[in-house]
Formats: sequence, structure tokens, C-alpha cells
Amino acid sequence: MTDATTPAERRARTFLRRSRAAKEKRHLPTLAELLLGMSFFGERIDTDAKEFAERLLVRLQKEISKEPELAGLKGELIPLTMVPSVTQYRSAALKLREVQGIRRANLKEFALRCDLYAACHGCEESALRIAAKAVDIVERDTIDIGDQELTVLIQSALGWLRNSHFPASVDQYRRERVASIGESLLRFVARNSEPNDPLDMLGLENADSTGNSETEFPRSEPGSAKRVADSGLSAVVFTAIGNRETSEGRRVSQSFSSVVGKPLPLVGCPNLTDVRAALVAEYPYAEPVISTLLEEVALRPHVALRPAVLVGEPGVGKTRFTRRVLSALGIQAHLYSCGGVADASLAGTSRRWSTGEPSLPVAQIWQHRCASPAIILDEIEKVGTSRHNGNVLDALLGFFEVQSASTWHDPYIEAPVDLSHVIWIGTANSVADLSPPLRDRCRIIQYPSPDLSHLPQLASQILGDLMTERGLDARWGSPLSGQELDAIAQVWVGGSVRVLRRLVEGVMSVRERLQPRH
Repeated sequence: MTDATTPAERRARTFLRRSRAAKEKRHLPTLAELLLGMSFFGERIDTDAKEFAERLLVRLQKEISKEPELAGLKGELIPLTMVPSVTQYRSAALKLREVQGIRRANLKEFALRCDLYAACHGCEESALRIAAKAVDIVERDTIDIGDQELTVLIQSALGWLRNSHFPASVDQYRRERVASIGESLLRFVARNSEPNDPLDMLGLENADSTGNSETEFPRSEPGSAKRVADSGLSAVVFTAIGNRETSEGRRVSQSFSSVVGKPLPLVGCPNLTDVRAALVAEYPYAEPVISTLLEEVALRPHVALRPAVLVGEPGVGKTRFTRRVLSALGIQAHLYSCGGVADASLAGTSRRWSTGEPSLPVAQIWQHRCASPAIILDEIEKVGTSRHNGNVLDALLGFFEVQSASTWHDPYIEAPVDLSHVIWIGTANSVADLSPPLRDRCRIIQYPSPDLSHLPQLASQILGDLMTERGLDARWGSPLSGQELDAIAQVWVGGSVRVLRRLVEGVMSVRERLQPRH
């Protein structure tokens, strides 16, 4: 019996199988697979780098006795098995380009893999190398791929070009290198497109086809809702409605008829350089947290984040920061206050009850018609521990695991639904108060407290927020004067943004009392 599937379908099945194995730490993806969108080993860059370095170090043990100069390479690879910095990734890539003598080893590809790690941590030169590698695969057909994979590689190359930012000292280099890579992409698209196919399908509509070295690539606006529809990426969340024969089943089926069996869009990845610049401008003290969150989005065609909990002192603005990050990424977010929650209503209740309702992620997906909304679990350490009517932590553990979330049985839908794309971010004041199972399934990210040096910026933001809340145009408000800032600095020396907000409110009240009445 012959296999009726096409080569493209067989490649897609193989890619999906290997991608699952990579997530489960059973397959170390190749560089080409990573460029095509496969997850890192264990879904973490540092875990992938550690596995790669350890495997290469095993090979080096056999070679060092013959080639002593390889000992220097060993010294560059050992830091990759710990918690490497972008400098160590770049140093390892440079050393791999220098050495010779490892038999049957593609050292250039190993070097590019280290460049990929560095690019994910914001290294501009490494990002250009990765873009050039994607173009090389496209032009030379160095791997067996089809039209869909070629499109992904072109989009990957464009993404690395767009997501690179360069200091003025290398601006000329940027222009020349981007122009060269961009021209290669244009030549390939021109050779392989139908006569009537618009180049803007690949985001090249503004490229200068004359080969001018000033070629510019269009930049998407961060947080644009239009990206949801335009990303071209989707997932089927609802495959069926259970027990449709009953009156309740018919009612639920009618309510969800517009989404059952239909792909719902995923939010496309924005220009991360613009997103990062905007967030760092607003939250300079939280730059490490911003980098940690955006690093995970860097290689994905759509916005995706693993469950995480931001831990920091009370009142430092963790919730506001989380909402701002998600907004900048174009993600619809729902704030769920965990304080005092003593049941599992978040996981939904049976339709047989008069108070029956879908789980919170299902409700958010249905409301926004998007497969990847976000839920912010505010003060997650304060959930109740009673198991009367269920426990919210038990439900969250199921939501946080990809395998269980992808086949979550919703009690209201009474059928499995795919919730694996939902983004979960919690906030907490202390790690000690988090349950061990929760800590095991979430990334714990320390959120720093601002200090006095951040006062002018924070006070200005708070002033703008307060004016907006009072129905005033923040653009016409007078900024805080030096005298007003000095007065606030006598009381606030850093820490709680909540306290700082009350102080700025006090300044506004004084202004209003002193304002002449007509």
C-alpha cells in the first residue's frame, strides 16, 4: 500500500514530531530547524546552549590529545554549560570560527548556533549573521525544504533584520549589510513569485528594487491589534461541543457556533526592538526583566510566553508593568485577582448548574476571538488553600502544562479545548509564599524596585495617568517642577510606586487649590 501523503505533508509531520521531542528534551534541534521555528531544547535558550556545549565538549575530549590548540575552545565552551552572557556566546562563536581539526564537524554551523544564542540576547552583529544564514539556505537550497518552509525562512531573515538596532558607530556597516541581505531576498522573491503576486506579502513593499544601499524595511507598530488578523497564524481551539442533544447543550452550541472547528488567530510577533525601546524608556529599572520576557518571543512567529511569576516588593508596580508589556506585544490581557479566591471557579463550572460558565481562558478566547489571550494572576501567592468546591491552584497546574492544556476538558463546553497558547503571568510579593508545585511549573522572575534616580520619570508617568483618569488631556498638563520633585524626594526615596502615586496626587491637589478661580 503506497503512502498518499505529499512530501510537504511528510516533512510537516517530521518537523512536528521533532519539535515535540525538542520541547521534551529528547531532540537537540539543528540550526536550520531553529530558523524554521522549532522550539529550543527544553524550550529554553540556556538549556539548549548547555546541551549543545556538553555534547561538543564530549567530542573535544577525543580530539584534544591530537590537537592541543583545541583546549582553548574547551575553555570557551565550558561557560555555556552554566549561565552564559551574550559576551560568552559571541566569544564561543569567534573561537569556533578560528579553530580547525575536529573531524566530521561543521564548525561554521556550530559558530552560527552560538551567534543565534547571542542574537536572542540582543547582539546586533550576530542577528545579521543569522539573517544572512537564512538567506543562504533560501538561495542555495542547502536543505530539503518546500515553498512553505522557504517562506518561513524569508520571514525569519526579515525578522532578524527588523529586530536589530545599531549604535551610530556601526551605522554604515548596518546599511551595507542590510542592503546586501535585502537585495538577496528581493532577487529570490522576484525569481520565484508569480507575476501578479504582491511582494508586500513578505513585508518588502517599501524595498528599493534598484539596489540602493539605503534600502529600508517596513517596521510594524508594537501593540497593533491588526497584527492578530494579519499574522496568518492560527490554532483551532474548539473542535466540538459535548452533549449537544440536551437543551443546555443546544444553547452552548449556539453560543459557540462561530468558533467551533474554525482556526482562531494568534498574535503576530511585533518589532521587538521598538517594543524593548518603549518599555525600557518607561521602566529603566526593569530592563533585565524586559530582556528576559522578550528573549523568549524573539524566535517565534507569534507571541508566546511560558508561565511566569514576577516577584517583587509590594507596591513596586508589578501588575501595571505586566499589563504594559502585554499591551506592547499586542496581547489582550485579563486581570484576575487571586486574593481570597477559595474555589476553582476559574476552571469553569458545569452547564447543568444555573451558575454554569466556561473556564476563564475559554471565556477570554471566545470574547476576543483570539487563541492566545493573556491572564494576569495578581497576587497569586494569596489564593486560598481550601479544597471545598475545588482549588484554583489545582486548576492552574493543569493550565500551565502544555500537554494537559492542549486537551483541557472544559466543564461548560463538555469537550476538550486547546488552551496551550494562552499566556499566564502571575505577580507575587514573596517566593516563599508560593506553593512548591507552582514554583516548579513557572519561571520565577525577580522584579526590581525603583530608586530615587527614577523619580522624575516615574512621577511624570503617574502625573499623566492621573490626568487621564480625571478626563484631562495629559499633553496639556504642566510637568512637575524641580521644586515639586524635591518636595516628593523628601518623602519618597525609592520602592513603592503606590506611595509615589499618592504623593503625586497630593501635588496635584495643591496645584488645584492654588489655581486662580475665574
